[in-house]
Amino acid sequence: MKKNHPYWILFISLLICAQSLGTSVNWINGTTPPAGWTINPGSPGPADNITFSGPLDQIYGNSCAARQILGGTPQISVDTFNKVVELWFQGPPPGFCVLIYQPVSGLQGDFGPLATGNWTFKCTVPQIAFNIPFTVGTPIVSNTYYVDKDAPGPVHNGSSWTWAFNYLQDALDVAGAGDTILVAEGLYKPDEGTSPTPGDRSATFYLQDGITVIGGYAGYGHVDPDARDIDTYTTVLSGDLYSNDLWGLLNRDDNSYHVVSCSGPSIYGAALDGVTITAGQADGPDPANSGGGVQCNNALLTLIRTTLYENTGALGGGLASHYGTLSLVNCVVIGNDAY
Repeated sequence: MKKNHPYWILFISLLICAQSLGTSVNWINGTTPPAGWTINPGSPGPADNITFSGPLDQIYGNSCAARQILGGTPQISVDTFNKVVELWFQGPPPGFCVLIYQPVSGLQGDFGPLATGNWTFKCTVPQIAFNIPFTVGTPIVSNTYYVDKDAPGPVHNGSSWTWAFNYLQDALDVAGAGDTILVAEGLYKPDEGTSPTPGDRSATFYLQDGITVIGGYAGYGHVDPDARDIDTYTTVLSGDLYSNDLWGLLNRDDNSYHVVSCSGPSIYGAALDGVTITAGQADGPDPANSGGGVQCNNALLTLIRTTLYENTGALGGGLASHYGTLSLVNCVVIGNDAY
């Protein structure tokens, strides 16, 4: 048994530390409970103290009666490894309560600050069980940028369809977490724009964490530039950098290794909606040998109504996900090749 003592000491030490990371919980006095279990702020930053409140299953005559039914004294524990904050009750419950009417209707308190990431605030006590997922990260300020090859300008800052970026790469260079990029019909290549080198096979449409790219818009020159139909207004992301591919098979050794790519760690995830991805050629040395259309490394990525065709890779011609979470919603993956 002695050889196990260090592990028990470590476990107890971790438990004590988890309970002492800036936590408190108190009864809400009175007969008016909160409407439901909530945290504030709902999207906290890594320096924020997070408050919470919620109702009990009934109005108790006093806190002693509540402890009898719920199992003991309320506690908050913070599991930093699994990113779980839990409300629980430390027993034993009281065996006898003085009949004094001091009603309690809920619980409130605080915890944090917490490390960035995806967290859960929960309670598994049947009478008041709840589960609230939330994300701790840098506060997001959402912007919308426009991309259209036909936009005349004279300024191309992405602020409207008239002043849209002509190249998707320029929009990706300025967008950040929480931003949305709207892309009009047309053909877009990853080596176009201010930052990439023309003809560079390593050029890729890199999706930062928290960015959403939506294609299929009519764009400049149409009666309604905001009209969206991914079949009528097709947005194509192509790795055919020199526009010299033949029959989808020849002259491909100068194409992009990955048309689209993303990498983690992710907090919010990235999304790509309503585009066609084609002509990626992942035939280079590792890691440029997988995911000709899309390569996702340790990231969260959602593809919605996206078509991947005629992409090639030594591994994963159309797409490859390495230790990531890749979600496909109403997508078409067809005619891709892997060696």
